[in-house]
Amino acid sequence: MKTMKTMIIAPIIIIIIFLGIGWGRNLIKFVRLDFQPPYKAEVIRGIGLTSYGVIIGWIDIKDL
Repeated sequence: MKTMKTMIIAPIIIIIIFLGIGWGRNLIKFVRLDFQPPYKAEVIRGIGLTSYGVIIGWIDIKDL
């Protein structure tokens, strides 16, 4: 019974940590932006401050 709980809880904890790191990476990248035209990265990272940041934090966005 104990191993079944571990098999369920361990992956959930790993996923939560992974998502938290993604959101934190997005926040750090957002703060380090220059806020000069073009604003593509700023807009995308700003949207990522909501729940989308868990995915956007892992993506490299280049302003051209």
